Amino acid sequence: MKLLNLSKKFNTSSGTQVIFDETNFVFDHELMSIAIRGRSGSGKSTLLAILSGFEFNYEGNYEIEHIDFSTNKKKLTEYRLQHFGIISQEPLFLEDRNIFENLAFPLRLMKIDKKEIKRRIIEELKELNLEHLMKKYPNTLSGGEKQRIAIVRALIKRPKYVIADEPTSELDEATELQILDYFKNKQEGGVRFIIATHSDTIANRCDEILLISHHKLSIIMKGER
Repeated sequence: MKLLNLSKKFNTSSGTQVIFDETNFVFDHELMSIAIRGRSGSGKSTLLAILSGFEFNYEGNYEIEHIDFSTNKKKLTEYRLQHFGIISQEPLFLEDRNIFENLAFPLRLMKIDKKEIKRRIIEELKELNLEHLMKKYPNTLSGGEKQRIAIVRALIKRPKYVIADEPTSELDEATELQILDYFKNKQEGGVRFIIATHSDTIANRCDEILLISHHKLSIIMKGER
């Protein structure tokens, strides 16, 4: 996965705001996790939106597995469904459906067998001790419960990549560590993580830390390989 010569600007009432200026992002195939750091407003969420295929208004080239997705929204949308798990800061749910149905929804889009859907949901919820929430509805959950269910929803697809924006912001320290152990288990199964975070705990668990500063991305910590 790589972004080459990325430039991104916003037009505002006071002029043009530069977010990225010909910077590069490369997810080395030997790494399993990258943390994205930077001040609020530096472009972390914008970078994740580009990588996720929700933002196409930029200059540069975006390649995954030697496929250029820079201008092909349809192809990137299809790739995202099959291979990306997305964890947003404020997860959205189907409010008229219970947690089981919310977790089943992306799997049905992927044409996964009904029995396999049920097996996966039970397995993933048990791994985080969340099976008691299966029949509850989103509006009955706490912020921390919603965040953990959103994490399960992203991983239940068995994606190649998880793109996460502050995935533990609603969680206490003990629960954050539980989630990081959950992520580690998934990495051992081949899932790769790109995480925008203010958490030192998360960043220090990642193989590499990238800093967004002065419209550029630079490595500030490279893990052992």
